[in-house]
Amino acid sequence: MFQTITPRFFWIISTVVWLLWTVFAVVYADIRFQADGAYYLLHIVQSESFRVEHQRYILAVSQLLPLLGIKLGLSMKAIVVLNSLNNIAYFFGLFMLCVIRFKDYIAAWSIVLLTVLGILHLQFTPMYEIWYGAPLVVVLYSMLHKNVLRTPLNVVLFYGVLITALFSHPLLFIAVLFALLFHFLRSRKIEWRMWIGVALSFIVWYLIKKLALTEYEAGKISMLDPGWNKAYENLFKPVHYLRMLKFFFTYFTVTGTMFALLVAFYVMRRSWWKLALILSFCGGHIILISFTHQPDPELTPYFERMYLPFVTMILIAFIFDTWTIRLMTVRAGAITIVLIVAYRMWLYLDLSQLYIQRKVQTEELIRSCSINGGSKFILAQSDYSTCFNYVDWSLPMETALRSSLLQLPATTNVIIEDDLNEGNNRSTLNANSFLFRRWDVMNDEQVNPKYFKMQHGLYQPAPLQCTR
Repeated sequence: MFQTITPRFFWIISTVVWLLWTVFAVVYADIRFQADGAYYLLHIVQSESFRVEHQRYILAVSQLLPLLGIKLGLSMKAIVVLNSLNNIAYFFGLFMLCVIRFKDYIAAWSIVLLTVLGILHLQFTPMYEIWYGAPLVVVLYSMLHKNVLRTPLNVVLFYGVLITALFSHPLLFIAVLFALLFHFLRSRKIEWRMWIGVALSFIVWYLIKKLALTEYEAGKISMLDPGWNKAYENLFKPVHYLRMLKFFFTYFTVTGTMFALLVAFYVMRRSWWKLALILSFCGGHIILISFTHQPDPELTPYFERMYLPFVTMILIAFIFDTWTIRLMTVRAGAITIVLIVAYRMWLYLDLSQLYIQRKVQTEELIRSCSINGGSKFILAQSDYSTCFNYVDWSLPMETALRSSLLQLPATTNVIIEDDLNEGNNRSTLNANSFLFRRWDVMNDEQVNPKYFKMQHGLYQPAPLQCTR
């Protein structure tokens, strides 16, 4: 159990993990496009090109495989499978980069853990840019840890990874800065050329984000204004901290345990600077989220994304500092990681039943609409408030994709009353247009005829579902 890991043992364990993920991605492909996942998938199927927003160009990476399938003229079913496999291929690629190019097995294990830690509902919407950006912080740290910035190619790769991570999501700069400072505390060296390059990269990132700030990101920044956002008031309530503690150890059990062990580890070793770093960055991140958002007792996909930098920082500190007790270089460490992945995968299999139920229910709705004839339907308010109470702004896109998957003679586009009431939709819509989503009205002829066929007509009431 405590023998040193041999290359053969490493590759056997790694192969098992990645094969399991591949099987998972294929089996559950048709329930792995929810909300933003449906939005981006429908966009690339519709336009047959990348869909990148808010300068988060890593989104193009999340769309590579499904777009390739579209260019090859594959069926919608094949495209959905490729969409599901994309993040597995991406994480595997970074895993191999750490192993083959940097010879960093610790970083490779960290990449494996980032496929599961802090991830629950996101496993069924695997396209989020922050999830694609988080492992880049590990790769960034791996390059510093292994001191590979000695060749021009590695230097270019380092700054490419740094810039990409920064542009992946506005919150990831926190994890990037933490990784850089953590490396300094471990190496006790100031590499001026590297730090000057890093400073220039941060300046370029900040200037571009400021000059090209989108309305969406401006809205997020406005949440820092205490004049209208009163979420900060929770910071003065002791009960808030008890709820947060319960929240983290309920939904971030493994990460929370790592954090507690890490704090104890630093206290016992009197590593006060490292302790101050982990407490200030992780605590500061939690305070930032609490300052701008009302707490949710349940873990939602949104808060999973908000706390991914927190998970990444703890993971880097915990995994890379355990080399001092050799846990990551013995079989016990590798087996522990596999057990963590297996435990999380069991949670995903259990949660998948919820998404399967929703898929079946949505498909029944689509078939019922198809029997009535036409393409455009409005979900009954009684259904929306009962058995379809989980649907949101992505319903029109999800129903369009699923009707294509079902190979129905006409595309089905189901909206809710909120979609219809948005802006001037009621006066703008006519028999020759439909809602791509509640903020986008499109003409029927604009759909990609390879995958969709929108019939002309006005929106009509969808058949009732919840009384059946």
